[in-house]
Amino acid sequence: MKKYLVLVLAAFMVIALSGTVWAADNASQNVVVTVGDINEVSLTTASTTITIASADATAGTATVSKSSSALTDELSWTTNGTGKKITVAVTAAPTKYTLKVTGSEITDGAGTLAATVSLSADATAYDFITAISTTAGDCDIQYTVDYDVSDGPVAAQTNTITYTITASA
Repeated sequence: MKKYLVLVLAAFMVIALSGTVWAADNASQNVVVTVGDINEVSLTTASTTITIASADATAGTATVSKSSSALTDELSWTTNGTGKKITVAVTAAPTKYTLKVTGSEITDGAGTLAATVSLSADATAYDFITAISTTAGDCDIQYTVDYDVSDGPVAAQTNTITYTITASA
């Protein structure tokens, strides 16, 4: 019985030690990477103020037009998708003035800017930048208010403007 036990222990030691001898000097592992849709849009400033005062009007002219400060607002975007566009919309159409947005200085190859977009006709989204594909870019934006004095005074109104990156139709 002792011989049998010694023989089993010896066999076990040979198997255990032989595993060490057979161990490799390297190891491999598969790493699976998945990247989902990336569609990000941001603005450098959260708020812009346009105030029309008497000094902005011209005697004998019923329409006053005033723009936000020099193109200090910037719209930036990143997408890994193709066939994308950025739309612009106002949550509720202004009733006593026309609000417009204009873009300029777009990053080369990052898309095509629309002409000035009027946000006052209705509260739907308008194409602002088209032909966006797998890129990061930015452009300067400026808002303009066209106001007719026959509409009377306007108390401060907040217009929430939303830029959305979406698939082109």
